[in-house]
Amino acid sequence: MTNGNPCKQSFPHQKRQKVKTRPVPDLPADNDQRGKIRVFYPTLWATQILHSALAKIAEDSPWDHSFKMTDVVRERVISSKKLMDESVTRENVRELSLEDICQLCQLNVFNLNRGFWALYGNSPMQYYYELKFNLALSLLAETDESITHISNLMNFNNVAYFCLLFKRKFNETPSQNRDRVKRKKGRKR
Repeated sequence: MTNGNPCKQSFPHQKRQKVKTRPVPDLPADNDQRGKIRVFYPTLWATQILHSALAKIAEDSPWDHSFKMTDVVRERVISSKKLMDESVTRENVRELSLEDICQLCQLNVFNLNRGFWALYGNSPMQYYYELKFNLALSLLAETDESITHISNLMNFNNVAYFCLLFKRKFNETPSQNRDRVKRKKGRKR
């Protein structure tokens, strides 16, 4: 079925791709198609074909994508975990950045990230923040310190940001967590 032009065929079982046009900022925009960029949104089948082609390329790649860890790197990654464990205590939470950990353990960022992921299943910073939030969780349950004080103890300068990250991790705000724990303790007594 043609619409006047044999090159433009429309098939009833196929949807037309949506085309979005926007003017190019440095060219004058007229009423015709000059000076416009056509942006195509790929359909689902095109995306699936692309992903399968990329997977096939990755399978046939002669490059080894696995991380081979030497004993020295393994020891230094383990020492980085010990360093993070020691830096998060009830008395003091020492602020560490990824660069600080790399410098103290004499590793580059790549080796630290890949080695930590291979040994412990997450990144060094994810582990560090997990330690901080687990400490915050226990402080909320066991003390009557304010959320602001606990946030400052965890080296978060912004209480709202601390509450946002806490809610993302535990699906409740710090005050909701404290109230829930108090209700549980009240029931047990």
